[in-house]
Amino acid sequence: MTEPNFLTSEYDLSGTGLTQFDLKKARETFTDAFKMLDLNEWPKNPEGALAPYWRSADIESCCYLIWIARVIYLLSRDVTRRSELIFREKLRELLRNRSANKHEELLTELEVAQSFTSVISPISLEPLVPEEELRSSSKPVSMDFGLRLPEGDLGLEVTVWHWQMLRDFDAVAQQLGIRFQARLRKLGLLRVVQVRMPLGVSNSDIGAFLIPEVLDCMRLPAGVKHIETSAGRAEIEWWQEGAAPSIMPRERVKVPGQAENSTLKGVQIRAFSAEPIFGNDATELATQSLRRALDRKQRQARAEMPNIVAIGLGHRWLDWSWVAPIFDKRIWPNPKYKWISAIGAFVPYRDWTIANNGGRVVMYWNPSASRPVMPSVRDAADGKATFHAPGRKP
Repeated sequence: MTEPNFLTSEYDLSGTGLTQFDLKKARETFTDAFKMLDLNEWPKNPEGALAPYWRSADIESCCYLIWIARVIYLLSRDVTRRSELIFREKLRELLRNRSANKHEELLTELEVAQSFTSVISPISLEPLVPEEELRSSSKPVSMDFGLRLPEGDLGLEVTVWHWQMLRDFDAVAQQLGIRFQARLRKLGLLRVVQVRMPLGVSNSDIGAFLIPEVLDCMRLPAGVKHIETSAGRAEIEWWQEGAAPSIMPRERVKVPGQAENSTLKGVQIRAFSAEPIFGNDATELATQSLRRALDRKQRQARAEMPNIVAIGLGHRWLDWSWVAPIFDKRIWPNPKYKWISAIGAFVPYRDWTIANNGGRVVMYWNPSASRPVMPSVRDAADGKATFHAPGRKP
């Protein structure tokens, strides 16, 4: 029996914002890419972070691949001639890279570039690298993208902000979920468990949730218990399986592309969920992490032109409604960051139930920038104008 893959499986796209025509175009785009990159065996033997989606017959995976193909197709029309080699290598990496984090970063880079080229094109990849050095292992440092506007050039750097504290939280929560399920199974209890823990909890705190006093309480069909951890007070709430309300953590920020009931990998859905408590020090801790991420990007910037840093949020618990004010209050007033003309808050398109032309990049201008963006950039961001060079590919 032939293993299903994106090129051969049948998909029912009703109920999504995508069509069978979109599927057809996506398959053509991937087929052309495999041929261009000499990866003709990839469809039969996929590798890397995209492989599970490629082999899957579910609609979510299909929609995700259709969207990636659309980004590839649209961006391929708008890169400069000298950038075509770099673009091909980015596609190769997207198809073969095995790291989930690297995949997210690379896809965010391509999505941001495609979003910008919808209003400004063409786009130059690694614009400060001379063409003769594009294949060099010691090529000079460059921003990710460059755009040419009537008033001059604009530098664009793209990054995904990974807040380590949230990664650490996930690691603790996953271990807690596994151990909770094992203990409850041993006791013969079927419970739906929701835990709220402060940022900063560690593995050493897990034992506090599993003491006999807590487990004995969970013999009740439902209840709430407060637990002291090294990072502050946590809360555990439980229900008898089948009697639990629909779980939506009370203070969860809805992030586009995240399932309402997303739970920990490896833990049965509706059996265990965990959410972080953002305490009074969360903004300060996030600010420190954001500053480190921005500092790593400064060496790619050029003082002679405006520089935009586009940022994707690398965790499901982060939302721009909470992150953006940090720039207004804690980043822009600091003269160290006047090299940044603006940030582009990237929100990806992942809600397949609606038709969508792509991810959004919302601009937040730095009032203290040493090089403010040109009026044409503001006009493009506000939807008042587009700037496309003659000869754009059809």
